[in-house]
Amino acid sequence: MNNSTLNGQNGHSNGHSNGHKPVTYEAAIAIRDKSNVFEDVEAERAMVGAMMRGAAFIIRAASICQREDVHLEQHRTIWDAVVRLHLCGKKADRVTVASSLSARGLLEAVGGTAYLGDLADDGRDSESVDDYAELVREAADRRRVLGALRDVQNALVVDDKVTLRGAMARLQELQEVAPQESERFELQRWGSFKNLRRREQLIEGLLPEDGLSILFGEGGTYKSFMALDLALHLSTGRAWHGRQVLAGEVVYCAGEGIYGLRDRAQAWLNHYGLDDPGKFSFVTDVPRLCEPADTERLIGKIKALGEQPRLIIIDTLALALAGANENDTGDMGRAVVTCKRLMKETGGSVMVVHHTNRQGAIRGNMSLLWASDTGIEVKRQEDTVTLRCARQKDYDDFKPLSFKRQLVSLEHDSSLVFLPTEPVEFKKLLPKMQQKALDILRNRAPEGATREMWQFWAVEAGMPARTFRDVKNELLNAELVREDGILFLTVEP
Repeated sequence: MNNSTLNGQNGHSNGHSNGHKPVTYEAAIAIRDKSNVFEDVEAERAMVGAMMRGAAFIIRAASICQREDVHLEQHRTIWDAVVRLHLCGKKADRVTVASSLSARGLLEAVGGTAYLGDLADDGRDSESVDDYAELVREAADRRRVLGALRDVQNALVVDDKVTLRGAMARLQELQEVAPQESERFELQRWGSFKNLRRREQLIEGLLPEDGLSILFGEGGTYKSFMALDLALHLSTGRAWHGRQVLAGEVVYCAGEGIYGLRDRAQAWLNHYGLDDPGKFSFVTDVPRLCEPADTERLIGKIKALGEQPRLIIIDTLALALAGANENDTGDMGRAVVTCKRLMKETGGSVMVVHHTNRQGAIRGNMSLLWASDTGIEVKRQEDTVTLRCARQKDYDDFKPLSFKRQLVSLEHDSSLVFLPTEPVEFKKLLPKMQQKALDILRNRAPEGATREMWQFWAVEAGMPARTFRDVKNELLNAELVREDGILFLTVEP
């Protein structure tokens, strides 16, 4: 290992990131050995370094462990920069990561370009990134168990029954997240392994059979309309806008907007001249994905149908995680395990509908996206909706698919259906705050503006100052805005 410091300086204790000196790599090892905290600094370095050697290694690492599994804050910051660049479709190497961190004022905090270079050198054996990620995740799991055990011990000492119950519940949850050993390590010889049944496609080139998918987008992008459109094509056996489908039972779990869902389904049936949605079951609630008993009740109801479902839709993840924290790796990990159990017990695929955050990225912890077989991002531009491939594990990425909304009159109201149209240029679709800041700069200062003036106009237009700072950096990273001395200018296509 190189003798760089984790924060780019030497010989100081770590402490919190604000107002404290950085820690050397050797000191971090010593801290680990003395504090009985389970961590693997070498594995973290090698994993993060490997992630800067190609998009494939980012996906492989992120599918095994999550940001919260990384113990050292410096490595978490670098992880954030790598993943952010990757999600923006940009190359994430030591140069681009350094530029991204510098734009946020974080480069020196992680040790500067020298430390990033050291990490990249440590990640030379990038093909072993899966092994490094496993080590990091295992260390994180041990830390969580150790923390819960310490809470149990402390609660017993002071006879704190409330804390004791909470700690015991955490231990139980950790046990539930861990796969059963007999299932994880089932041995198969090549003779049986090579004859594994090939998965069919629920929707040609889009959704796999026996798969976990996530459909996500900003509010108001018609996510639920598109999920319902997919579902009704499956339940009625109609080709989905020119793509063949595997017809069968569909279960749609809707946690809100039940009456609107009814009208949307009726509008769809009217448009296609049908009287019945076929093998389609509505559930006017969503399972609590962090409460195994709640999901067991849903499994029982589905099995009572007497037919294996093709697809189960959970709309939305936020409602299915009620009482849990979508930013927490443990809670999201439990949600993923529950979705997998739902698939295994019912034999159907699962699609989860979710939201994006203010920056336009998927909201909360990324575990669900990385664990999914298919990720579909929904974007809206006026009355056109575009579906973009965010992840496709086993198929080729599908090209952006655009749909135009069409009004359908009902007996007492009206609703919408969506029909194929020419694809919208996807790069023009931006999150609302980014588009607002870009329009302000383009319209009010075509020759460029200082940061202070640009921020003043943005705040005047209703954008919080803290939001402006993040949006500015995102536009710089997306190369939609550039700096020229003290001026910021838009980059025209």
